[in-house]
Amino acid sequence: MDSINHDFVTIISENLHINNISYHFNGYDNLLQEVLYSKKQYELDRDQNAYEVAKEYSRLTQKRRLAAMEIAKLSEEREKIDRDKKNIDKIIGTLSQRGILLDEKKEEFLTE
Repeated sequence: MDSINHDFVTIISENLHINNISYHFNGYDNLLQEVLYSKKQYELDRDQNAYEVAKEYSRLTQKRRLAAMEIAKLSEEREKIDRDKKNIDKIIGTLSQRGILLDEKKEEFLTE
């Protein structure tokens, strides 16, 4: 009978030991699952952040491209204004010379 009790106690003790190992294993397994989940969440967040950064970069690149086009357009308009100003200055110069010549002719005519 003592042998049976001893075997029974040994079996229960080994079973408790196995349950203890199993409990710790499950704890480690849960911890591993949490780490894997955290890693996956980190990767998703990283990918989402990379997507947001790429989207913002694309938006800013488009704005820069539009600004460059606007600057080119304004430069062309400025060149046209400068050309028109030079032409107006030439016309004013020509009219001034004609006015001086007319004044001289008028003086000659009046002095005669």
